[in-house]
Formats: sequence, C-alpha cells, structure tokens
Amino acid sequence: MRSILLNARTRLTARFVLLHLGLVVIVAMLFALWLHIPDSSVLAVIGTGLLGSLISVLTFGGEAVLLRRLAGSTQGNLLAGAIALLLAAALWLASWLWLNHIGESDFFMQAAGYANSRFPHSLRNLFTFANILRLLGWVALALKWLSAGILLAIAVPFAQSKRPVRSSLRVLLSISYWLVLAASAIVVTMITARLVEWTPGHGLRVEALSLVLRLVVVVIVDAVLVCYVLAVIATLVVRSEDGQATPEGSPERSQPRSVDMP
Repeated sequence: MRSILLNARTRLTARFVLLHLGLVVIVAMLFALWLHIPDSSVLAVIGTGLLGSLISVLTFGGEAVLLRRLAGSTQGNLLAGAIALLLAAALWLASWLWLNHIGESDFFMQAAGYANSRFPHSLRNLFTFANILRLLGWVALALKWLSAGILLAIAVPFAQSKRPVRSSLRVLLSISYWLVLAASAIVVTMITARLVEWTPGHGLRVEALSLVLRLVVVVIVDAVLVCYVLAVIATLVVRSEDGQATPEGSPERSQPRSVDMP
C-alpha cells in the first residue's frame, strides 16, 4: 500500500493539476457562452449544437489525453477513453439526480419516522427522528461517492491500458484505492461545507471578497485530491499492464534487493 501511495505521489505533479484546472476553466467559459447563445434562428440552433459538441469533445477528449499522460503510457485508446468517461459521467449524473430526488421527496422522512417508531422507547432519545434523517443523508452522500469511485475505476483505464477490463478489476479490488477515495471524500465534503457556509460578517464587500477567496481554496484543494485519486488509479493501471503481482507494501521490482529474484 505504501509503495502505491508513494508512486502516485510521484506521478502527481503541479503541472498535471494546473493542466486540469486550465481544462476546467476553458470548459466552464465555453459552457457559459453556450448558455447565452439565443435560439431565435436556425443558425443559432446549429451554432448551439456545434458548440455543445465542441465542449463535449474538449471535456472528455482532453481528460483522456491528460489521463494517458498521467500514466506515462501510449497503450490506451483515446477514443475509447473519451467515450468511457462520457458514459461514466452520464451514469454518475443520473445516479446523483436520482439520489437527490429521493432525498428531496418524503421517502427519507417517512423512512426516518418508521425507523424511529420501531425502536424501543428507551432508545428513542438516541435514535431520534432528526438523527435517523441525518444518517440517511450521510448514506445518500456515501452512495454518490461510491458510484463515482466505481465509475472512475471502470472508465479511466480505457484511456490508459490496452487491457482496460483487467486494469479496472485491479483498481476495484485495490484497498489502497478505496482508502484514498474515502479519505478524499471526507476531506472534500468537510472543507467544502465549512468554507462555503462560513461568513466573516464584516459587511457585504468583505463577504464578497471572502467568498471568492474561499471558492478558490475549495477548487484548488478539491482539484489536488481528485488528481491524487487519478494518480492512484494510474499507478494501479501501470502495474496491471506490467503484469506485476507484487503484494501491496512489498518492494517494487525496480528497487534494489539484497537477494536477486529467481
């Protein structure tokens, strides 16, 4: 496990993070432009479709190029990687909207009320309606991150490996990957919630400046953590491509050993 984390740390460079942030900024600017294109004429509708296609190609094609560069390999298929990332994003968005729909409906409230009524009277002070409802919210959040982790582990290897199915299984079965993903999810959730909700309370001008600075910090921290998760995936994919069966925590094959390998 330690060797995987160190290898991922070596792959995670400031340039890779900055390239990711640059791609996000460019896509966000194009998306804002796309939203402001009127649909008053046929040419405007055609322009909207063309710009939307350009945004999709730039987003997922650019991400596939960056992921391939992260792995330091040319064995993956850029087109297959871009399509896999597109499908993964669509599935994650669908699951995210579905979970949000359930959370905004009366399902959680009804489930919390039913669960509270089933507990003995002596435990209802601990398992209150509010506590159960909060727990269900945490479960929904965990499911969002779980679905993101599964889809990333399946989609990313298509841009980095000539055996994407084998590499995806390697990532999905890696304890290191899930520990890094869980730690990143906790940090991202806590930092994002605390920084965005905090207000200095020194006037509108100070609060506006504070909001901009906090958003910048959130974006940078989140980008670094997401890129590190991608670096862990790249490390596992490269090991799978090399056919390494070295257990986690043991020395790399490239490291010097006291006894020669047979």
